[in-house]
Amino acid sequence: MSDQLPISTVVFLASFVLGCLGAVRYPLVGILTYLMVYFANPKIAWWAQPIAWMEIRYAYVAAVCTAVGVALNWRHLHSQGPPWRRRELLFGLLVLTMYVSMFTGAEPCDVSHVTLDKMTKVLFFVLMMTRIVTDVQSYRALTWTLIAGTFYLAYESYTAGPNSFVDGRLNDLGGPDFDRAPELGVHFVAMLPFIAAVLLSGRGVPTRLFALVCAVLVCNGIVLTRTRSAMTAIIGGMAWGLARTPKPWRGRLIAVGLAGAVGAYALTDAAFWERMATIPKTIEEQSQEERNEGGQVVTAGRIPTWKAAWGMWKANPLGVGIGNFTRLVEDYPPAYFAIDAHNTIVLCFAELGIFGVVAFAAVLASVCLAIRRSKRLVASHPGLRRLSLDAFALESSILVFLIGGMTVSRLYCEMLWCLLAMPICLERALGNELRRLAAAPRQGARSALAVSLNDAPADRRGQRRLGLTPGGLAPAG
Repeated sequence: MSDQLPISTVVFLASFVLGCLGAVRYPLVGILTYLMVYFANPKIAWWAQPIAWMEIRYAYVAAVCTAVGVALNWRHLHSQGPPWRRRELLFGLLVLTMYVSMFTGAEPCDVSHVTLDKMTKVLFFVLMMTRIVTDVQSYRALTWTLIAGTFYLAYESYTAGPNSFVDGRLNDLGGPDFDRAPELGVHFVAMLPFIAAVLLSGRGVPTRLFALVCAVLVCNGIVLTRTRSAMTAIIGGMAWGLARTPKPWRGRLIAVGLAGAVGAYALTDAAFWERMATIPKTIEEQSQEERNEGGQVVTAGRIPTWKAAWGMWKANPLGVGIGNFTRLVEDYPPAYFAIDAHNTIVLCFAELGIFGVVAFAAVLASVCLAIRRSKRLVASHPGLRRLSLDAFALESSILVFLIGGMTVSRLYCEMLWCLLAMPICLERALGNELRRLAAAPRQGARSALAVSLNDAPADRRGQRRLGLTPGGLAPAG
């Protein structure tokens, strides 16, 4: 270790220490610190190498400090809404199937233990996040952290050197969830709805200018990855946006989308479009096969890999076990090696079996219902117009991430779990905001809220879930 640390190292270490200490008093700070560590990945960052000798597990330290903060502030957090419900328990059920697969599947390998350790940590983070992010301000802080972290990755993409590119595609950037071009590209696309929401509703010129710069850098990062998974996610997301954009924002969102498409097109080159032109070939029998000089297949593409995964599941209905897919895929026809299952659902079927797929489907169904309830309740109250854009951005982001996950495996990606938990946060934030408006003594806010709730008869169940009744409020918690 040198006598003098670089300024970047000092700034990072000071920010991390302050974030962990702040988490004990304000747990939200711990959630934001954890996410920034997730994006920055100090393990490989040059500015963290001078303190690598400390062997700090940054994510675990941030999570533990946040857990301490949750314990010390439990009474206040409990007052913000009801305790954990079935939605959060479904996340736990999915992780439980991962533990079960360690015994019902093949013998666990090192990857199995590492992945299970990671997903256990992610589960605890999600459970804490849904207890902490329960009001509009904390929800906005969460989305801003996602945008800031994505800005960091996009800037790193912009300044990446030649060693960061493999076959002309950006790789080895950020943590393990972003170290390959498809994963990074899908993440960039999934964050665009949040950035677009800030462009439309951000307060002040500096805020919108930052969002604009971030959007440009993110589009540039997508082009640098040259990934077809990102392109299919963009196409699906744009189609969804045209059909589901909230009416008050439709014109401006379409204008922003068109301007973004024109700007992104200007960043592309011939090589980018040559690769995009191969999208139809990904569904062919010999898609993406890599061969050696002798013509022998070295790495299989999507269709051969999915055939092997189907055979794997038929032979092991309960799954081959978490982390075992890549190690065992060659044992099933057509007996080629594959670096990835190339599909989130396929990976879930192959490794976690039928129980894992059912649990994952239950999580997705619960998320859809939570977003639907939030959107309907927001539509019933004109004072929450801005939140309708938040709900649309979150819905679009999850959809884009899942579409991208149809051609690249994202089952064990932390960001997917974070996005799937955010509808719970938004729903609770909405409920607490409605309570705040109902309790406002001026301008007849309570009567206005009661009228708006009575005008939404289809949402009675959603209102009860949020602690609301058509006549006013039910006791919180």
